Amino acid sequence: MITKVVLALAFCGLLSSAALAQQHSPAKCSQSMIVGSTWQTVLRPLGSVAACAFNIAASGAITPVNCTLLPGASFTSAPSGSLTIDQTCRVSGSISFGLCSPNNVQPVCASIQLLITAWRSADGSRITGNQRWTDPSQLGGWAQLSTFELVAGQ
Repeated sequence: MITKVVLALAFCGLLSSAALAQQHSPAKCSQSMIVGSTWQTVLRPLGSVAACAFNIAASGAITPVNCTLLPGASFTSAPSGSLTIDQTCRVSGSISFGLCSPNNVQPVCASIQLLITAWRSADGSRITGNQRWTDPSQLGGWAQLSTFELVAGQ
């Protein structure tokens, strides 16, 4: 009798641990999960602001759909780059662009490269993480770390 109770408890324990393992299994993401939507973000380099919408292709290549800049600011080269997602839902890649921002004396221009590490939200509506801003054209360069977010559009 005691053996049957112990076996029954052991069996129930195995079932519950299998159920917990299924609930906590790592997410399985793929590139198709970030392709097809228009993703919106705000870029804030050089004290300027650019609100941009991007499409992400199956290859990871990004294409700007629309960007709105503060008055007086202008792109010297349009945003381009790529973003990919791995099975753990980690999004990585880079976005590059040239920007001139108004200044009291003269415009400040830079070639900007964003190195991005972020994660897709469970509901797929956001990609959030960090971006490292650099200007590879500057001797010695400069770098700045800040938050990064893409929000899925309509």
